[in-house]
Amino acid sequence: MQLTGKYKSISNSLSQTVHFIKESSEAKIIQEEKKREEIFGRLTHLPIEAESDESSIAKLSIQESDTPQGYYYVPFRHNQNFFGREELLLEIEQKLESRDDALRSLSIWGTGGVGKTQIALEFAYRQHRKGVKYILWIPSEHHSESAKAFTQVAGLLKLSGATTSKGHEQNKLLVLHFLQHTSKCLKLLEGSLPSCGSGSILITCRSEILASSVADEQIEIPVLTDREGSTLMLKQLGIANPSAKERELTEEFSSELGGLSLAIDLMSRHMRTRKKGVAQFLPYYREKRALLHRNPQRGITNIYYNGDLESSWTIAFGQLDEQSIKVFRVLCMLAPDRIPLTVLSHEAVTSSNPEHKEGEKLDEEDLENIIVNLVDLALVRTNDTSTMLSVHRLTQLAFREHQKSCQVETFIRVCKILRDLFPRQDKGFALFNHWIDCEKLAEHVQMLCERYQSMCQASQSLYLEDFSYLLSDCGR
Repeated sequence: MQLTGKYKSISNSLSQTVHFIKESSEAKIIQEEKKREEIFGRLTHLPIEAESDESSIAKLSIQESDTPQGYYYVPFRHNQNFFGREELLLEIEQKLESRDDALRSLSIWGTGGVGKTQIALEFAYRQHRKGVKYILWIPSEHHSESAKAFTQVAGLLKLSGATTSKGHEQNKLLVLHFLQHTSKCLKLLEGSLPSCGSGSILITCRSEILASSVADEQIEIPVLTDREGSTLMLKQLGIANPSAKERELTEEFSSELGGLSLAIDLMSRHMRTRKKGVAQFLPYYREKRALLHRNPQRGITNIYYNGDLESSWTIAFGQLDEQSIKVFRVLCMLAPDRIPLTVLSHEAVTSSNPEHKEGEKLDEEDLENIIVNLVDLALVRTNDTSTMLSVHRLTQLAFREHQKSCQVETFIRVCKILRDLFPRQDKGFALFNHWIDCEKLAEHVQMLCERYQSMCQASQSLYLEDFSYLLSDCGR
């Protein structure tokens, strides 16, 4: 009863925390929108006339006689193997369809490798086939890439005043001014947005918070279902008529890859390169998965993504402070989905010694800030009610490898947390009256069993008292 009361108290406290997180996120979005409006205002009021110096911009007005009457600037060829996502493409088209010649913007967001770039490419290709005059792709992950793209576009469009001798900034202003006065135009960019005119802007990003701050509407890109992932893998492997066993194994493999499009693509390339079927390759993957997620060998690359699976998250890992790292270690030791927020309120999350229960737990404000930061870095997502967290299983694997020296210590912490939160049997009676609480934690206890087996295979056998008692409490 005392534990149940404590659990309810923590739940109520975290409900207030969730409310504060939402308010903090909304405040951040408003702040970003104000910054964006200020930048747009400056661009809108740029002077039409400039200095008479021949090397500077003579005019920002559009030269209709020189500018091509249409241009498709996308730095990738069309992917003939694009698969599915028809409902998402239709939703994107409907949201960007301009009925009043107004400028419309949409951001699509999701974890790294989920397929955002491929969806944007397919949408751009289909819009080109439908007759959209100007389709321009501006990469924005790095400022240098963005600046270079604006200069290339300015030159290709033959804009008056375009230059390669005075840096990229004036070319950027020329392109933005052109876009503000051009209809039937699709821009695929982020960070440098026109403030007026007509056309559509499609932005891809990982952060849900960023997605909300830079566009009128947002769409989350989900991972593929096991069936969809299986179909994609079979298509990549060239298996047109799969057997029931091949279908079963590819669905199982897709599930282990968390339905991540990039992972499915890269593992399919590994299988083709090694001349192995799924039945042969899957056991090898389970043994060498961390290695296969990084440093692709020659020929095992994806032309649409410059990097390996591990690089999808390493930059974000480097932006975590000490307290955030401790919290994320705990999240990556649990099952990937339906992680109760109550887990993070336990003292063992950040205690200096995992062997001791005593410790100073995170206060509400610190925990709120950490969660907001993890969401902003696209490492964690919340459910609709924000009472549960989830971390993609491949993100968890990458972070455990990144923090490999701390795995046993983190395992001990999580054992203590779950043992304290899991309802205890009283005089041997079953826990039917506590099933709701048990259900929330049971899958995470099961995941601890899998983590324990993996650690024992990798090193010497471990005897952990809290883990033993936890399994006893769970009846396992």
